[in-house]
Amino acid sequence: MMGNRMPRGSHPAWAALSAAVAAMIFASNGANAEDRSADVATLDEVIVTAEKRSENIQSVPISVTAIGERTLELLGASDQLGYFFTVPGLSFQSQGPTGDQHGNVSLSLRGVAATSGANTVGFYINETPIHFVDPNLFDVDRIEVLRGPQGTLYGASSMGGTIKVITNEPTADHFAGKIDLSASHTEHGSTNVDGSVVFNIPLIDDRLAARIVGYSRDDSGYINNIVRQTAQPPSTAVPPPLNLGLNDIQKGVNSEQLRGGRISLKAIVTDALSVTATGMQQTLRIAGDGTYKVILDASDPNLSYGTIAPLASDFTRGSLLTHDINPAPQSEKYNLYDLTVKYAPGPISLVSSTSYYERSTSGVIDMTEVLPSIFGMTVPVAQNLDDLDNGHGFTEEVRLSSDANPHFNWLLGGFYQNVYTQFQQSLVDPKFNDEVFGGAPVVPDGVFLAFLSKNSQAQTAVFADVTVHVTKSLDLAAGIREFRVNETNNTVGDGLFNGGPTQADSTAHDKGNTPRFLASYKLTDSAMVYATVSKGFRPGFGLDPVGAACDAALEALGLPLNRTQVEPDSLWNHELGFKTEFYGHRLTVNGAIYEIDWSNIQQNLSLGDCGYSTTVNSGKARSQGFELEVAAVPVRGLQLNASVSMVDAKLTANAEQVGAQSGDPLLAVAKWHAATAITYSTPIRPQYEGYAHADYQYTGPMQSGYDFSTPTFAYEYHQPGYSTINLRTGVLHNDWEVALFVQNLSDARPKLSAGNFISPDISVYTMRPRTIGLNLKKSF
Repeated sequence: MMGNRMPRGSHPAWAALSAAVAAMIFASNGANAEDRSADVATLDEVIVTAEKRSENIQSVPISVTAIGERTLELLGASDQLGYFFTVPGLSFQSQGPTGDQHGNVSLSLRGVAATSGANTVGFYINETPIHFVDPNLFDVDRIEVLRGPQGTLYGASSMGGTIKVITNEPTADHFAGKIDLSASHTEHGSTNVDGSVVFNIPLIDDRLAARIVGYSRDDSGYINNIVRQTAQPPSTAVPPPLNLGLNDIQKGVNSEQLRGGRISLKAIVTDALSVTATGMQQTLRIAGDGTYKVILDASDPNLSYGTIAPLASDFTRGSLLTHDINPAPQSEKYNLYDLTVKYAPGPISLVSSTSYYERSTSGVIDMTEVLPSIFGMTVPVAQNLDDLDNGHGFTEEVRLSSDANPHFNWLLGGFYQNVYTQFQQSLVDPKFNDEVFGGAPVVPDGVFLAFLSKNSQAQTAVFADVTVHVTKSLDLAAGIREFRVNETNNTVGDGLFNGGPTQADSTAHDKGNTPRFLASYKLTDSAMVYATVSKGFRPGFGLDPVGAACDAALEALGLPLNRTQVEPDSLWNHELGFKTEFYGHRLTVNGAIYEIDWSNIQQNLSLGDCGYSTTVNSGKARSQGFELEVAAVPVRGLQLNASVSMVDAKLTANAEQVGAQSGDPLLAVAKWHAATAITYSTPIRPQYEGYAHADYQYTGPMQSGYDFSTPTFAYEYHQPGYSTINLRTGVLHNDWEVALFVQNLSDARPKLSAGNFISPDISVYTMRPRTIGLNLKKSF
């Protein structure tokens, strides 16, 4: 179980809270909003679109974190891990940039985690909802993280919250650009190179502009592979093993290569009408799966078939060693195209977003060490399982809104999305029987697994939101989304691991609504309190068959062998929050407390030795917690930021099928999060400004399973808490910036995910070790 209790004085979260309180009571010397000097520095105004309209973040009655472009630069955040740690209430388990489940980053906000089924956190790039990807964050205006159910405005995949990545738009009034170059070195790895460029080009003054972005990143690997030769020749169906000799070391097997870009064209047709077309593409290639191995028991008899046993003691926690016979390359590519039309001729505004995306991923899973465990082989034969995942989606959303009436404002919208995904796994080796069993047909036709799943989902929705200004201080709002979801799922499978040929076709139809009720009250011009009641909903879906090999496991759990459906789950959120400013916008303090009741939870269920898992509806849960965010500018040039959150998410009813009892914590949820940052800048000579930045993040322990009956499960399912520290210092001179940075200063090795697949070892994914580098920017 998780060890969350610590003495209050020693807990990192309480340290961050102390920093937040310190920021609130910094000396004001009697300054107030009326008598402050005109040259006193203040916090920057932050504009967000959390409610589908542009508003100051301090006026939005939602718990939302906004991370601006400059903050992303100071964090060194070029991808998701760069900002995830800084968001209160956000937990995640990552299997790497693609992972063996292809981008399978399990996200949770406020304890609402997707261990199976559709995402519980919606993900948007500008106006487009998209299957979660990891876009490069160069030339991003901001990232918005909305906590709590957002189903009214953002749909069914936002029952825990929504993440929005907002890119910079073209501007037609001036030419501008930036070049951003970095070189760095990763401990246990080698040199990394990162280069990005953006050009904003007016084509017709004040009417037409283009914005062109390109980026390239090459990151060195930091996982070393102890290469072992197979004693028998591998099948020609897989690449030959590397010819490095027995127990030679191949360094940096998880190196990454990222290439991508974006082109946007914006036409300001009239003062009321604008049209923006955007196309973006990104390709990521990884030489290996990015995990290191942990061997808990060097005496395991399944290790004796190879030459790894004498070295088993080297594969310890955080060793950054693996022992793959075959490389396991991964790749991901996505294209996104969007056309956004905005028309505001008068009191009513129209927004239309039409988008299409394509996403394809491919990976290889090295099965060489799995087969001896199954067949009792004394000598491994190199084998790879191919893993392919492709999909595309079309989305259209149209919104009408008005803020012109002094007594109320409203928003009305329609939504349509059609998504197709195809998932394929195959392991076929016609020569396996001859090589291993002297021709005996142990594996019929050499087909271990041949599996294909095709899924189509169509979703339509209408939504409305109305805010009534009852008085100058009191606003009452109500919104609702009515939706329909239709899904078809077709699967075919064959092979020894599949239990022979199978075929299954299923359909799922869901309809429902996600209402929201909100009241906000302005205590003063700089202080607001609000209360929210909102519903979250996640549709059901059709199940892929697990094969005859799992029949015994299904029967033992009391599950029908021909089960084809997973039911929807839903939740209700009750929330109280506040947003405040002090000392003329030199200090902001925002916070919220909430209680979420979640029923009929879609949960992942492992089927044990047959190697498959399925999804069941099991259990109820309650999540209670708070978030607190503080930002302050106590003196010119100094900015302090601090946040802390607590999520107490537990089952309130037994979930027998997954082995959990009432009172057990929800999976993939950290109870405590904390983050602090300090940035100081000062002139060091005429036209030169120096700055220094430091940030610290803490994520508490969490667990990813309920079965701790074996040492392997106990290690795999427990994720200890961890801390990270980043530093950056630099000099600004006119349009130039040069900076020295250190990421992961303490060289932390957090266990971001761990997995075991019929193998005597555990695969662990961690973050990049300590990286020190130099960054150069030129703006023009």
